[in-house]
Amino acid sequence: MPRSSLAVDTVVVHFCSNVVADPKSPYRFDAITQTFRSGGVAPHYLIDREGTIFLLVDEARAAYHAGKGRLPWSPHRENTLNDFSIGVELMGIGTAEEMELFIPASRYGDIAVSDLGFTPAQYVALNRLIRDMEKRWPSIRHDRRHIIGHDEYAPGRRTDPGKLFDWSQLGLPATAGGQNE
Repeated sequence: MPRSSLAVDTVVVHFCSNVVADPKSPYRFDAITQTFRSGGVAPHYLIDREGTIFLLVDEARAAYHAGKGRLPWSPHRENTLNDFSIGVELMGIGTAEEMELFIPASRYGDIAVSDLGFTPAQYVALNRLIRDMEKRWPSIRHDRRHIIGHDEYAPGRRTDPGKLFDWSQLGLPATAGGQNE
């Protein structure tokens, strides 16, 4: 269903990989997008390790990326954030603790250190994408109440983008706490 240009006010940042099935080669585009399809989820965008931005769902449509959750500030968007947000997945892997939802700690060591976290090219691409979205969607402000991590909407259920994501690369503080609405 198409959305009003005023409806979208949030960007949700996620991490994704195919590390569960293939810890030695976790960033195969086809495997990741198949995981999305199998799980019944769909982000608007996917940014690969080289900074290439892939449009998966048109911004004018709601995509199923946020799921159940609640923002800790008003409006809480309880279980409805998909209707008000654009989801951006970055190919990346979090800390061992963050990945325990997906793989046992004993397998975390199979992941190459170079595959952990995010690349400089991804931050450049994400910055460019967010700036473009802010122009198209006037309700998205460049602050941590409008550009959030999935973990802030669904704490306990989701850990992405995680501790390895450097919010300062977007010119933003690490947490949303303490900002005015």
